[in-house]
Amino acid sequence: MRPNPSLARGAAALLLVLTIEPQAFAEVFKCKGPGGVTYQAQPCGSDGERIELPVHVPSEHDRARSRTHLERAQRLVGEYEAEREHARREADHDRVQKSKERAALDARCAAYKAEIARGRKSGKGGSGTSSARAERIREAEARHFSECFGRR
Repeated sequence: MRPNPSLARGAAALLLVLTIEPQAFAEVFKCKGPGGVTYQAQPCGSDGERIELPVHVPSEHDRARSRTHLERAQRLVGEYEAEREHARREADHDRVQKSKERAALDARCAAYKAEIARGRKSGKGGSGTSSARAERIREAEARHFSECFGRR
């Protein structure tokens, strides 16, 4: 299964945030109003209450693990992007190849039509149709039918 690049980038950002030294406490204000109790980062006025929330300060071991996870996530994102670029190049190559094959088929079909038309034209006004010419026309028609119909 291929890693999701946006998920990997998000995980990398989260791990980076975890490696930064946070404050020991975060201030939150509990405010009571007509709509009920709300919590916010700004003081609320006379009916508010300051709450200090302890914030986890990661140990050096936790930060090292986070850096390891970050490096792994970055490596996976790089591998995913390389695979995606490789697949894009292969698809581009396949499109070009199919286009060339299609052009070659179109050229062969046009040549068969021209050969059939020449064979029929040479038979008009002449002394009749020869069996060799009729056979060449039948062969050209058969090649035209087998190669040019049903494969488009």
